[in-house]
Amino acid sequence: MPVKIQNLTNELVLVRCNSGVTLHLAPRTESKEIMDVEVIQNPSVQKLLDRHVVALHKEEKEGRSVAATSEVKKEKTESTKYKK
Repeated sequence: MPVKIQNLTNELVLVRCNSGVTLHLAPRTESKEIMDVEVIQNPSVQKLLDRHVVALHKEEKEGRSVAATSEVKKEKTESTKYKK
């Protein structure tokens, strides 16, 4: 399933994918669609997610049910919350 990585900071972020490719994300931008295998079980991506530097957005194909769409929106809002 394709995903997009969003840079949540005001600085350049480098994201190293499982294939060895490095994504350069400008401040407050989103990457092009990449396959989720590039970020699954990737410790560097997990660290960036834990520190709220980046957010992952799952891309759903058109024609999915409304429930699936609202579920994706819920995941997007949860991924940007800051822990206290």
